[in-house]
Amino acid sequence: MTALLQTGAWKAGELFRIELREPRTRKDTGETAPEIFNLEFRYNGVDDALLRGGGIYAVHYRGELLYVGTLTGKAKTKFGGNVAEERFWKHLEAQTMRGRSVGFTPNNYKLVCEMADHPLVESISQNGVLDGNGAVKSYPRKVAFAMRHWNEISRIETDPAVLDNFTFCYGRLSPDAYDPAISYQQL
Repeated sequence: MTALLQTGAWKAGELFRIELREPRTRKDTGETAPEIFNLEFRYNGVDDALLRGGGIYAVHYRGELLYVGTLTGKAKTKFGGNVAEERFWKHLEAQTMRGRSVGFTPNNYKLVCEMADHPLVESISQNGVLDGNGAVKSYPRKVAFAMRHWNEISRIETDPAVLDNFTFCYGRLSPDAYDPAISYQQL
């Protein structure tokens, strides 16, 4: 009998490499994002089979649970997609507030700009490129997290050990444990 759930845990450095990029430029205004938003986290293909398909995942930083989420597949294809390629990189971009794709809804941008005096908040508020823009929408609580850990996160591209403070856990649903006739919605 096939196990219903296959589980694993990885330090972020086992799954991702960091690439330095030019900060994103906003198409409608030509404005460039602050220099600190210059990282891309690229999945390296490790454990692809175990990370592929639907399941439940958790993101931790130094043992602190930051997020629990689900992946049901890609493009409504059961057991399609890879959680590292689809989700984990977005969490790294948003939790570190260093990702090139980070942006905010207009309301969250306003709330972040009203936060306590900090170099990260100052950088965000002095540049409107992140307001209503970005593939990875972030929130004030993620900015607060990055502020608390800024001494580490601000140097993540030069100190790979910082990346390993993030841990990803994944419980993958085994496709062998399901009748092929089960619908995507049922899954």
